[in-house]
Amino acid sequence: MKKLIFFLISLLTVTHLSVADEGMYLLNDLPLKEMRKAGLRMRVSLDKETGYPEIAAGIVNLNGSSSSFISSEGLLLTNHHVAFSGIQQVSTLEDNILENGFLAQSRNEERHIPNFKAAITISFEDISDEILHALSDEMDPVARYDSVEYRIKRVIAREEKVNEKILVHSFYHGKSYYLIRRLEFKDVRLVYTPPRALGEFGGNIDNWMWPRHTADFTLLRVYADSLNNPAEFDPQNVPYHPKKYLTLSAKGLQPGDFTMVLGYPGRTQRYLTAREAAFTLTVEYPAEIQHDTFLIGLMDSLSVNDPEKALKFASRIKGLNNYKKKYEGMLDGLKKKDIIAEKIALEKELLENSPLHMKIDQILQQLDSLQTEYEASYFYRKRFNTLQQDPRLVSNASMICRWNNEKQKPDLERSRGYQARDYDALKQRLMYSMASYEEILDKLLLNHHLLASLQAPENERFPFLDSLFSDIPNEWLPQAVSAFVDSLYKNSKLADPEYQVSLLNLPADAFNSLQDPLISFGLMLETQAEKFRQEDKKRAGEKMVLMPRYFDALIRSSNKPLYPDANGTLRYTYGHIKGYSPADAIWYNPFTTLTGLYEKDQGKYPFYVPDALKEIQVTPNTRPYYDERLHDFPVNFLHDVDITNGNSGSAVLDKKGNLVGLAFDENYEAITSDWIYDDDLTRAISVDIRFLLLLLKDVEKAETLLNELTILY
Repeated sequence: MKKLIFFLISLLTVTHLSVADEGMYLLNDLPLKEMRKAGLRMRVSLDKETGYPEIAAGIVNLNGSSSSFISSEGLLLTNHHVAFSGIQQVSTLEDNILENGFLAQSRNEERHIPNFKAAITISFEDISDEILHALSDEMDPVARYDSVEYRIKRVIAREEKVNEKILVHSFYHGKSYYLIRRLEFKDVRLVYTPPRALGEFGGNIDNWMWPRHTADFTLLRVYADSLNNPAEFDPQNVPYHPKKYLTLSAKGLQPGDFTMVLGYPGRTQRYLTAREAAFTLTVEYPAEIQHDTFLIGLMDSLSVNDPEKALKFASRIKGLNNYKKKYEGMLDGLKKKDIIAEKIALEKELLENSPLHMKIDQILQQLDSLQTEYEASYFYRKRFNTLQQDPRLVSNASMICRWNNEKQKPDLERSRGYQARDYDALKQRLMYSMASYEEILDKLLLNHHLLASLQAPENERFPFLDSLFSDIPNEWLPQAVSAFVDSLYKNSKLADPEYQVSLLNLPADAFNSLQDPLISFGLMLETQAEKFRQEDKKRAGEKMVLMPRYFDALIRSSNKPLYPDANGTLRYTYGHIKGYSPADAIWYNPFTTLTGLYEKDQGKYPFYVPDALKEIQVTPNTRPYYDERLHDFPVNFLHDVDITNGNSGSAVLDKKGNLVGLAFDENYEAITSDWIYDDDLTRAISVDIRFLLLLLKDVEKAETLLNELTILY
């Protein structure tokens, strides 16, 4: 009866909430008035350098996802799935941290995670005038693209300093450009992670779903040199002392409570044209689902009775499953909403009501023409991309070849990602990719993609491949391709990561004289890839003129402010604790509990509850994490904030700015939020911070770690 009363109160509370405000806002342009009306009760003091709220100094970009400082000793909180690949890197079959979990009993036991970077945004500056100055709409598209790229690289070269990373991002589809300065740390170490059974409880079955019962959290620590500056990994480094860290609150939440999320959302596409949307939904997403299904099936078949391969492939399979299910959910949701019809109606309204009627008509026609070009070569390009990127050694050979081609140019003329400043990052990409390398998988993938390319329609084949197999009858192609692949891998030294890195440093003549067959193959691929890049430049250069005009029309016709699409920069969103109705006669409460987790237990992956968790009782030690309203320990919760990929690991704050949760997912019905925000359905799924504290206190007995935190009870 008590739970029924709580449900009714929850429902009544939620129905009286104000409509959530969609948007991933830039932190120097916050809707403070609306935020206060929604429930914000903290003082917002601005940092003089960034123009951001001071609290943002505690928000950290971690390898493209989100995290936050929660102690003065550089302790970093993020998702288990964000740290998953790093946990995999430091795991072995003999010491399988990924499966068993890990808690460092002292600082000396913390495990360095190679290739993990933690970056703090320290300045944000509008440089649109410098990037766009004197560019005319009549310029050759490639020249315009190259000019913008050159100016961006010039700004980066001028502004970048030791220990800082400079980024230049476009906003509003090329209307404006901002310089973002980040402090980047390369010594990141694992402190605590739950066993995989809890860290991804429910596995891919529960992924993107509600109700959810996942301990999706991990603790890391950022280290610096003795002067508190970023440094390469060194045992002598000391914990970093951040300018700001977050206070945790165990006071709990209830339906209707204000929440806000600070993090680094990756990419949304809410301003695509109807034509672009139609092709994405009818062609691109189904093709991605098919490709991911193939890769997952191949790795599953290779690792089913092989624990070593299973560990090696774990992160790659997890990532593919995540995106495959997301694409499936977006297809389901966007078809139900008929997003294409909505966009057609929007464009019709623009044509009828915009004061720039004729110009909008021309812009839409030109964008349509560019989309026709893109669609005509889509499968041709996709076949090439899978050939070049799926096999690890082929992908790395191509990167090495491109690096050696680019480094012959003056630095400012080299492509971004292949300048001198990118050497360390490229080296880390090579090393990271080899963590999941397995020769048999690589050869199977290359064999499959070569055959697919050679057996494609004549107008979709690649001349450089045809020339390699020109004398082979079709019926003998499978044997010839298999022999070719075997020869590539047998006679190449690229399986050695150190050898790969050594090739980045070779003089041009030494590199060109290499006899490694995979390098020779990589050079062939790069010749074709460069042709595609030149075509991309032309389209991108034309869109640099068209999209800002299209966006101007959207601004004029909209009855509310438009925010820029997510692009990996620091953003803010807010909303309230709120359940939802996914279908007729169904209502989802906004909280899950430990009892619900126990009820899912099947004694095996992905629904396995370790015995230590089953022993939790309400005691004086655990009482602070018990919710009297729920009559249970909280696990996960829902709120109607606007997030996407990249927000994983984002801090969830209450109305006073205290950390109350950790964002990690969206609900299946709202995976469409990359495209549209729906007040009724869009929800973020977050871990209740009390679940983390409960595990640290009662299961791990991690008193030293708990004493490091500032917790409000």
